[in-house]
Amino acid sequence: MNTKKLVIGLTGGIGSGKSQVARVLKLLGAHIIDADQLGHQSYDPGSLEWKQIVERFGLDILNKDETINRNKLADIVFGNKQAMTVLNNIVQPRIRSMAENKIHALNNTNADTIVVEAALLIEADWGSLVDRIWSIQSTVKRVIERLGRDRGLSEKQIRERMRFQMTSKEMSSFADVIINNNGSLKQLEQRVRFLWCNRYK
Repeated sequence: MNTKKLVIGLTGGIGSGKSQVARVLKLLGAHIIDADQLGHQSYDPGSLEWKQIVERFGLDILNKDETINRNKLADIVFGNKQAMTVLNNIVQPRIRSMAENKIHALNNTNADTIVVEAALLIEADWGSLVDRIWSIQSTVKRVIERLGRDRGLSEKQIRERMRFQMTSKEMSSFADVIINNNGSLKQLEQRVRFLWCNRYK
């Protein structure tokens, strides 16, 4: 029996804390669809997207095993808006299709709530895939602290990447729920648990 589940779109800028929120939601029973993981699949050697990416950005972005070196690719696209648009146009349709298929499959299970975690959920116009949008937001200072500590990125690299994403104010105009993540991990977990308990309201 195909039963429509509640689908929450979880989004936010780089370093905002999407993965932390998704982890808590998974512990609470949500079924997580990670758009970034789906993106990894679209980069598989030999796939149509892989061929298009290599054709557009060159062989220098490949590792010895012919997998795409995502760091090298990121260095190219985050400094070039046109290149970012080209990359998104290649991979986003495939990622959306895979996400739709996973949602459809979960509708045929005992899944209660499905969460689609996607940084570009709003920019890619995935609103029609979800029932509600939860936006995680942090100050620039906290984002720089997190990404410097967790990913070893410099402030320059972080600000360069943030330049190509929507501002918190822009995201807020699309969001049904805003999660401010500027405090402790415990505070974040408490906020997420409260929202989970009230997700149908």
